This record gives sequence, structure tokens and C-alpha cells, in this order.
Amino acid sequence: MTSRKTTRTAMRKSTQEIRIYIDDSNLWIQGQKASAQKHRYRVESDPTWRFDAGKLKNVLTQNCGLPADEDVKAIVDLYGSTPPNVESIWKAIKSCKVEVHTFERSSWTSREKEVDAEIIAASVSDAADLYYEGKSGIFIIVSGDKDLIRAVLRIAKRGFEVHVWSWTNGISGAYTQPKEECRLLMDQGLIKIHHLDEHMDKFSFYETDFNLDKSEIPPHSIVIRDPLPQAEVVDQAVKSLHIPHYRYRNQPRGGSRDDLIIIPASELEHKIHTELFQDITERLKQHGLKVMTYVAYNSKRTKGPKNGMIAPNRFNTLDTNNSVESGDKNDDAGFTVVKTRQKQQKQRLKADERKTHSRCHWRMHCREGIDCKYGHTKEETAAFRTFGKREAIKYKFCPDENCFKKKCGYAHTWEELFCPTCDNKGDHEMRNCPEKKLHSIQRYAS
Repeated sequence: MTSRKTTRTAMRKSTQEIRIYIDDSNLWIQGQKASAQKHRYRVESDPTWRFDAGKLKNVLTQNCGLPADEDVKAIVDLYGSTPPNVESIWKAIKSCKVEVHTFERSSWTSREKEVDAEIIAASVSDAADLYYEGKSGIFIIVSGDKDLIRAVLRIAKRGFEVHVWSWTNGISGAYTQPKEECRLLMDQGLIKIHHLDEHMDKFSFYETDFNLDKSEIPPHSIVIRDPLPQAEVVDQAVKSLHIPHYRYRNQPRGGSRDDLIIIPASELEHKIHTELFQDITERLKQHGLKVMTYVAYNSKRTKGPKNGMIAPNRFNTLDTNNSVESGDKNDDAGFTVVKTRQKQQKQRLKADERKTHSRCHWRMHCREGIDCKYGHTKEETAAFRTFGKREAIKYKFCPDENCFKKKCGYAHTWEELFCPTCDNKGDHEMRNCPEKKLHSIQRYAS
């Protein structure tokens, strides 16, 4: 078993320690299914669903039954498979002060070979340590897998509360129809079951940008010509398709306005593709909008977007506009500190209110889109609703002097520089934009 960094120091009497163990695959796979069910999609799973690790951590710690004014220290461990060529995913998770443990997937079952065993060993060992040290603690296990019931029972028998979090569609009968041993511990309040579905909106987000560098646009995709003037109509029509989808913004050769390409995120039967195209064509024809198949559209030799896209990510990463919402701080013990929650919530509300008075520096290229807490113009908001979120690239020079990547997201020459704030190219880095300080205290209607 791999060694775990669990520095233990004397804690203040008013601080409650919480141990959290997350089965990434269980959370991820069942979460996509839960999203598809929530949106009543025609398919079983929603590939565009993502979770924010920091916000999920807040949901878990705030629903332990502790008083709202009690300080807590949370140690969070996430267990998942080794992701090939996407190490940035785990870096994003770690930025939320989550310890990541990765394992190779089984070539036979596609499941991680050691995840369940490692969660059981780590959680039971931590419970034993706290027990013999005479310390109190709360344990949280994010997985409805029946194999983890052994750990849950052993921890609860030592007198610790164990909170099991699972999606409704993925919770084992070991919890919904417990045997006598488990039922007695539940009756004593030592084992408590929570459903992630009830808090889904608090930690979920969706990535709908399509990465043309890694994939080709499928021929059955749907193209809506010049949708921006009727953004609300288009947005409602696309949602009425009831399929998970990606959105791609494209400017035709010689054109002055952008078109929207709707790309199904899941495999569909040809019959369904035909039904979707006919349905959205009829809906939008009433509003004077033209709809085409991508095959017909592509025959006109379109070109790519002005400033490009980046690949969708499973986890949120912070940008210069956003601060960590959890209010966590590092201490010498290696713990995550979640300060007084009532005060924290009031501070966040005030901070959010202040943000709405400040113009977002990312303008049309805001990665938060309609969810951004900063001010955006009506034109920008309409673009977000129509085309989805769009992230800027080349807004600063590459920090790696030896970078030779053809598709690097950073600029390598002055000509490549692009500033999202003023929409100028080849003049300055975004951080040095003279417009960033202008209009900072004006309210922008959404």
C-alpha cells in the first residue's frame, strides 16, 4: 500500500476533523448518467457533465450535521485511474487541495485494479489511528459501491460517524436494503446515506466546446446560420432536442457573422439524427433562421474560428477573475481548513454582489459564460447562450523558452498575441491591457 501523508498535530478543541475518500470512477460514470436522467435526454449518459472538486468538497463538509458556526479541517483523498496524456486533470483537482491517488486500469474489466482496496485500507487505517489517539472525527465515503461496505462497517463500529454519498442510480442494495449489522448502525446514527442528486447543481458544470484539433466534426451535425440575433430562440430550440451536445462557432469564408454547429455528444441512430434535423428545422424556420446539415455546409468550404478553442476539461480550473470559493487555507499540518461557514457564506454573497458591478476582463472569451459572476454586456450574454463558452488562447507569451509545440495555447511572437479585453492582436499581453481598469465600477445588464 502506498504511503499517505497524514501529518497529525494537536488541534484546537473547537475544530472538527473530517476525512473524505472519493471513488472518482463511481462519481464520474454515475454522474453522467444522473445528468442524462435530469435533462431527460434520449441517451443513457451525458458526456458533457463535469464536476468541480472544490465545490463538491464544500457540499460534503457542509452536510455532516455539524453546527454552521463550527470550524472543520478536511483531508480529502480522491482515487482514480491514471489518465493518459491528461495530467492537467489531476493538477486541477490538486489545486482544490485534494490528494490524488491514481492506479492503472485492469485490461480485463477496465476498472481500476486497486481503487476499492486502497480506499478500504486507507479509511480503516485512519479510523484506527484516530481511535487509539482518542480523537474525534467524521468519515465521508463518496461511492455507493457494495465492496466498500466493509470499510463503512468497521469505521462505524469504532464509534465514528460515516457518511456515504452516492448517486441514486448507483447506490448498492447493501445500503438501501441493509442487513441487520448495517441497519443497527444506521439506527444508532453512525451510518448515514446521502444522495448526490439533491445537491447536483451546486458542484456540476458542463463543457460544450468542441475541440477541432482532436476530433472531426461528424457529417450529421446541425448548422444554424447567423443565430446570434435570435439567441434566446436558438437556445430553446437546441435544448428541445434533448441530447447532450457540443457547440462550435465558425465563421464562413468571406462572411462577417458566425454560424453555430451543433454536434451530438453521443452516438445516435440514423433515424434519430433525421428526426432531430427535421424538428429543429421546423422550429427555427418560423423565425426566419436557416438550418443545414454539416455535409451541405462543409461543401461551401468554410474555415475555422478566429481565435480557436481548447479541449473540454473534466474539472474547473481557476482564472485571473476567479478566486477560490471554499475559503480554504493551508496550514503546517497539511490539512484543509474550512472556516466558519455562516460568515463565509455572507462574505461570498457580498463578494458576488461586488463582482456584478465589475466588467469581466475576458469579455466574449469568458470560460464561465452565463455563469460568470462578473458583469457582461447583453451582446456577450446572448453569445454565451447561443454558442456556449469560448476560451481565449495566445493572450500571453509562452513561459517555456524552448517550446516548439505547433498547437501551444500561448503566443510565441508579437503577431500571435491576442487580448480578449480589447480584442486587439499583436499589441500587448492581456495583463497589460489599458482597458482593464476602465468601466470597472459600472453595472452591465445581463
